[in-house]
Amino acid sequence: MKGEVIGRLILGHDLAETDALIRYVSNVWVVALVLIYVMIAVMVYSGYQRNRILSHYAYFDMVSGMPNRRYFAECVAEDLARGEKAPRAVVVANLANFKMLNASYGCQYGERLVQLILAHLSRVCIGRCRLFHLSVDRFAFYVGDYTSREELIGLGGRVLGLLKDELSSQPVGGNVGIVELQGGGYRDPDEILRNAFIAIDQASRQGRFGYCFFDRSMEGAVQREDQIERELRQALADPEQSQVFLVFQPKIDLADDRIVGFEALARLNSEVFGPVSPMEFVEVAEKKMLIVPLSNLILRMAGRFARILEDRGLDGVKVAVNISGLQLLRDDFTDTVLRLVGESGAPASRIELEITESVFLNDYDLVNGRLQRLRENGIEIMLDDFGVGYSSLSRVRDLCIDAVKIDKSFVDRILSEEKERIVIPDIISMCHRLDYKVVAEGVETAEQKDYLLQAGCDVMQGYLYSKPLSQDEALKCLQAGGILHATAPDPA
Repeated sequence: MKGEVIGRLILGHDLAETDALIRYVSNVWVVALVLIYVMIAVMVYSGYQRNRILSHYAYFDMVSGMPNRRYFAECVAEDLARGEKAPRAVVVANLANFKMLNASYGCQYGERLVQLILAHLSRVCIGRCRLFHLSVDRFAFYVGDYTSREELIGLGGRVLGLLKDELSSQPVGGNVGIVELQGGGYRDPDEILRNAFIAIDQASRQGRFGYCFFDRSMEGAVQREDQIERELRQALADPEQSQVFLVFQPKIDLADDRIVGFEALARLNSEVFGPVSPMEFVEVAEKKMLIVPLSNLILRMAGRFARILEDRGLDGVKVAVNISGLQLLRDDFTDTVLRLVGESGAPASRIELEITESVFLNDYDLVNGRLQRLRENGIEIMLDDFGVGYSSLSRVRDLCIDAVKIDKSFVDRILSEEKERIVIPDIISMCHRLDYKVVAEGVETAEQKDYLLQAGCDVMQGYLYSKPLSQDEALKCLQAGGILHATAPDPA
């Protein structure tokens, strides 16, 4: 008052609510930041895990969990780039006809078999050796700093032993190809694997199980195989213009020397190589998954020949066709055979199917049931190569067959063994008691024929009477009376 301060008047507002609001907002932001950081951490970790899983899938097989082909290629490429001086080799094992196993029994069956095989192979891979799962049916050992080729041979032998143990009861074989890297000038892992696969193809020619070292001379054989495959595919695409054709081996009744049937045999006349051995092109067809369509083509052509026999009134003459085990194991086998025979217009009674004993190994009841259905429709079944297969004599009587063909190896013994040691009369007698007709193949001498006749054999085929004939030659023989007289075999 009048310039003198008497006191102070303070107007205030309590900030407790404001402080509480500030603390609340601060806590919310802290929580939000923590959540953001947690989310970022989760995203980073998830990305890491996803990348780790993708990386695992990229370098490891999903079924077996083993290092795969990409992992193999990078390991080998790294050693090649470093110019590694230590001796190194690649040993590749392949399961032949594995895709047909999947087609017959399902993929899960095949996967379990692969897992079992890999478990055994892992125990073989020790020391300076590493195992890779290249594809569903191929496995590779990358061997480093080995001491000698004998060490690689030993590894290949152990691998084959394991494959035999696991696959002996399966319609699958196993072969091993070995490539030594030293001195090969290799710069690319794919080239190494390609050469290993070439060696595997060569090993497969040794039989169901075998191994082979790669050699540069093998490349020509691969080119030949590729050409044969192309021509087989052309034949299947256009049968009317194909180089695949049939010849017919007469079957002779031993009692009167009269033709009672023919075995239809496939031939390939290559545009590049000329005549190709049936063993060679059939092997190519099996490797390239062409054996089933090729067998169907052969059955179709044989059916047409049987229709000609029917139209010309040549009664009692049948046409036999060989059936592969892979073909018989297909679910549609019976329906396909009946359809193809029906399309040909030939009566089913004109057709014989020749099968080997090995087809009964995998599923006896299944195969027997399919054969029984074919017999009910009039098609006869013959057991081919009898005596060199797997069926016991006690089981033969239960087979749904009409005839037995004695293998050529037994017929050959007529000339080389003591008569009392030859079991052919016993085989014929047993088969006759089971009401089976008996056919002997590969008869080439009059002595063999006379022995078979005395032993009671019903039918024979072989070069003693005739080589395989063209369709026109076969018809000409039948129209002339169907009687063939024994002649000296043609050396060719």
